[in-house]
This record gives sequence, structure tokens and C-alpha cells, in this order.
Amino acid sequence: MNSFTPVITVGRHVEEVLSVHLGLSRRESEERIPSLFALAGLDGELARRYPHELW
Repeated sequence: MNSFTPVITVGRHVEEVLSVHLGLSRRESEERIPSLFALAGLDGELARRYPHELW
């Protein structure tokens, strides 16, 4: 994946990466995303936003 697809939420993009690279299920990914965002110093609410809403 080279860029964000505008019709998919940021969280869904992260879920896809976790699925492909770590073999996590969608549910496992959803549970892990808030802690990953927090680790990066980001608000977990960003996962529900679309790429164009990040600016």
C-alpha cells in the first residue's frame, strides 16, 4: 500500500497492515489499534476518521 484510500477510514488501513504483516484478525486488530495510536502519541479517535479529515 502506497497511500491512503479516501473512502476507507484510517483505522481500517491500520487493520489491513496488521492483518497482512502480523496475521491478526479484524477483531484482534481493532482491539490493538487504540494502544498503537497511543504509543505514537495520537488520539485513538483518529482511527474513525477518513484521510481527508486529518488535515
